[in-house]
Amino acid sequence: MKELIVKPKKVRLLLRLIVALMGLFAFISILIVAFNPTYSWMVNKEILSYIGLPVTYFGMPVCLLIAARTIYILASGKGILIINQDGLTDNSTIFGSVKIRWNEVKGVKLISFLGQKLIGVTLKDDKAVLSRLNKIKRMLMTINLKTTGAPINISVRMIDKPVDEVLKLISNYCK
Repeated sequence: MKELIVKPKKVRLLLRLIVALMGLFAFISILIVAFNPTYSWMVNKEILSYIGLPVTYFGMPVCLLIAARTIYILASGKGILIINQDGLTDNSTIFGSVKIRWNEVKGVKLISFLGQKLIGVTLKDDKAVLSRLNKIKRMLMTINLKTTGAPINISVRMIDKPVDEVLKLISNYCK
């Protein structure tokens, strides 16, 4: 069987990058307003300290991570999903790639979640695969598993190949 490298849609990646940078600039603006005495008349200090700063300190690293990973994907030219005789490699997450061997894959399905179509890859033994991942990937894949029923989810909007082709190829390898 052939190898399929699914590339991301560049327009979608650029939009993701723009949104991440906008979020980053918004959080930096909150910090400037919060710690600059010139702007103290504009800000309710209680709201800022209970909501604004915690959200900012969480949001800035997330936006930075999303922007950095998106730039890496754009610059590297790697596929976000690689399907070959050894297994599949999911490079679509912001926390790096996940390699799954075919003997670990139970099946593949098209999932609709919150109005978004996803390619969901189900596993024979979720715990075995999750145990070899780092803590962050394990947590994210567990959330995927609980919300969609599949630990690996790839957005249909992000891929440059027809969904049917990707689903068919994964299904053929699973047999």
